[in-house]
Amino acid sequence: MKLFIFYIIAIFLSISVSGCDNHGYPITENLELPSGTSRELASSDASLMSSDTNIVKIQGNKVVALQSGKAVVYQIVDGKKVGEFNVSVRPFRLYSIGNSHTWDLKPDGDLVTMAKVNNINIENDWHIYCGHNIDNIIKNPEKTCVPPKAYKYKQAINSVAYDAITIEPFFGSTGKSEVDAIESLIKEIRRSKSRNAKIYIYYTWPQNDSKPLDEMNYNKIWNQPNPPTSKQFNNNSTFIEYMKNRFKSDGYNVDGFIPIGDYLSEFDSSARNGDIPGFTGAGNLYRDYLHMNNVGKLIISKKYLESIFNIDNIEYADGTYLPGQVPNRDKNLSTEIKLYR
Repeated sequence: MKLFIFYIIAIFLSISVSGCDNHGYPITENLELPSGTSRELASSDASLMSSDTNIVKIQGNKVVALQSGKAVVYQIVDGKKVGEFNVSVRPFRLYSIGNSHTWDLKPDGDLVTMAKVNNINIENDWHIYCGHNIDNIIKNPEKTCVPPKAYKYKQAINSVAYDAITIEPFFGSTGKSEVDAIESLIKEIRRSKSRNAKIYIYYTWPQNDSKPLDEMNYNKIWNQPNPPTSKQFNNNSTFIEYMKNRFKSDGYNVDGFIPIGDYLSEFDSSARNGDIPGFTGAGNLYRDYLHMNNVGKLIISKKYLESIFNIDNIEYADGTYLPGQVPNRDKNLSTEIKLYR
């Protein structure tokens, strides 16, 4: 009997020791988090403490992954460390599919720099086919106007497990065929190595045919009805509602919309009301009939990052989105523009 009791005690001690580290409390878990994301860890009776707040910060019962690196998060109850999480933060993997409106984000430099100033490390790539919509992109997957950093979209989604993928619809075919193409692309992503990526729809601004460009009546053009069964000759607000309704009826879930067209509609209204010094409307943001000048690029890029990372206000990064590409359309960046949201 004594031998049996000794055996039970030995097993108990073995379990206790194996579940603890040298500090005498259990190592709870090893975690890998993409930069810019968060995870809930603490229960109602526990608090958290980070060994390096430049890498991981604590926000209530959540850990928020910041710059790439490693940190230890301690779980504390009644002033005692009862567990720890060894957290590795890696760069956030982002892939962008679209045309020159996606390239206006400046994903090859300024976008990544601005993200880093906001404690988000991005590793990104892109598939850019200028002047074409998603319908044409999936029909011609080898055609691009800007070389990708590593992979065109088909190889990219099957080679890398991306954290997020943005898809940019565009005019040129019927609204129906464009949504058909987007749904086909979503299905392709969900069957790839990037099946768990968050998918965002990045829907942009309309063409500006006004002469001069500054006289554009943005909201009139943006809100012009365009039946989805008809050919789309411009980006417009009615397409967004049609796309959302199609996704709902067809059972396609996306993680969010980046409504740049609507965002610039708000800018237009504010500028016309005299609320944005130096601007009289959204037409001031165009460098030509289709593309943004440096101010427009900054505004859309801030909204793009805010939408993906759920941040209320992206801080401007010095030295980014500066004037110079198109001297007669670019503008100096005022404090109001740097802070605009």
